[in-house]
Amino acid sequence: MNPVARFSIIVLAAVCMALPARAVEITVSGRHTLQIDDQTTVIVEGQAIPAGQLVLRPGMKVTAELGNVRGVADPVLTLVFSFDLRGVVTGLAPVEVLGQPLSITGDTELGGYQQPGDIQVGDPVVVSGQFDVNGSLAATLVERLEAPPGTWRLGGYVTELGPGAEQLSIGGQLLDYAGIAPEGCEGPLASGDFITARADDIPGFSAGDPLDTVTRLACADPVPPGTPGAGGGLEGVVGEIIDDTSFFLGALTIQHDDATVFGQGNVDDLEPGAVIELEGTFSDASTVLASEIEFFRPIVRVRAPVDPENVTVGASITALGLDFQAGPQLRDEDGIIANGLSQPTQVEIRGWIDSAGQLFANRVRERGAPEPTALTLRGPVSNIAQPLFDILTLTVDTASSTFADELGNPITEQQFFDLLEVGAIAEIDAAQLDAGGTTLSGGTATLIDVVVPQPLANARGEIGSLIFGTVTEGTGIQILFSDRFEAPTR
Repeated sequence: MNPVARFSIIVLAAVCMALPARAVEITVSGRHTLQIDDQTTVIVEGQAIPAGQLVLRPGMKVTAELGNVRGVADPVLTLVFSFDLRGVVTGLAPVEVLGQPLSITGDTELGGYQQPGDIQVGDPVVVSGQFDVNGSLAATLVERLEAPPGTWRLGGYVTELGPGAEQLSIGGQLLDYAGIAPEGCEGPLASGDFITARADDIPGFSAGDPLDTVTRLACADPVPPGTPGAGGGLEGVVGEIIDDTSFFLGALTIQHDDATVFGQGNVDDLEPGAVIELEGTFSDASTVLASEIEFFRPIVRVRAPVDPENVTVGASITALGLDFQAGPQLRDEDGIIANGLSQPTQVEIRGWIDSAGQLFANRVRERGAPEPTALTLRGPVSNIAQPLFDILTLTVDTASSTFADELGNPITEQQFFDLLEVGAIAEIDAAQLDAGGTTLSGGTATLIDVVVPQPLANARGEIGSLIFGTVTEGTGIQILFSDRFEAPTR
């Protein structure tokens, strides 16, 4: 969607709802309150429908335009809903749809499935999520359809051109688009371009089959551009780190500085593959000055010795007794997960914990010979009882530790515990583990995220707002699950 003079664009993941005639409010990412009424223009999969007939799935992606209204709730002027993938499951472990690997966590909405293990090859599905530059999709919604869709949809980054003149691959899926002229591209197609494609369904389609029924191919933006001067709230996957103060989110350049507030992690946790939400202002159509950056799930970091038997090749890694799953978003530059370890090695694991308590590795790196007295653990805090507190399943004993604030400045033990709170992110570094393997001590205890950000008013600019997130609440609406069972009205 092209930016317009008075508005900016909002991409959301939406809750399943049926809108009544009266106005309703939805809360996005726990902080943005949007108002939808009969004056809202609603487009679902390219078709305009009356707002009162709107029924959505949890996690479905939506682009919304908001006006410059300074009330408690901003009326939404236009909503455009779409799926990122529509087709059949072509692989498992990880789940793939039309050759695109999905990162499915406890935060992924499942429709027609009780658990990810119920998904089977050949299932007709629709998928929404955030695209990672490594070719995977951080799925917010996976829903099984009652019947195969007549039209398939595929989106992602071009991984390879060829082998034919009008062929290319998106992830593991070969597309043959003979006779179809790509739309909206600034030049010839190239590896790394983000594209969307539509195709007629192919009965019996399976992994390795070419998708040769393409009816439309277009260059697109995984995160839409905005309008200069507009406020923005965006959700997406961090791409390339440009320098110490900027990175890519899709095709957008995100800039941050010392005034930028971080939540559930800090600036050092910004790296490719991290899923974030941010608030800021568009300085131009493709650049956002971020005032706040919050990691979608709490960041977890470990640096510790790992024995060869603690790596399950292609699947997981265990350090300090913590089991990290290796999903499609994993960066494994040293091949530790891919190939395993031949000897005990100091390993650094960066990842996150989902709402179900599962740990996922985002990056795994070799850090030399084992150093049992140079251990690091970062994560959400629980069970505070000075001088003790817990991070995940481990206890941190700070009786012999030094202390630092979120900027790295030395502070006293009392200052540290006065600021520490359950749910905040803290780190113990240069520590050692007791003989029982349950308590870390010594080293330096550092506050990473002192206060979990409070809900804010909508991101605002001089001419409108742009927001990207997940609907978390609804007022005056009926909440429906994807399997069509109803929950109580909120």
